[in-house]
Amino acid sequence: MPGAADFSVIELNALIRMALIGGGGGTVDGKPVTWADRNPEQLVADYVFPLPLMDRWDMALAVLGARVEGATPALPVAEAA
Repeated sequence: MPGAADFSVIELNALIRMALIGGGGGTVDGKPVTWADRNPEQLVADYVFPLPLMDRWDMALAVLGARVEGATPALPVAEAA
């Protein structure tokens, strides 16, 4: 099964947290944001911990895929249509 591995929930959370730190920011609603004024630990506590385990797994797998294969930024909604 693709994506099958033996990761603990602690490792999934750590991978997502490190991706936030390493990524340094992103785009939200078409506007750039940085983590300079945000705490990655708090972001994980607020947005990752409440997720079901399978959603965390999917997120961690997407992070690893982007790292290995590269990632293409999503188009803004207006351009994607």
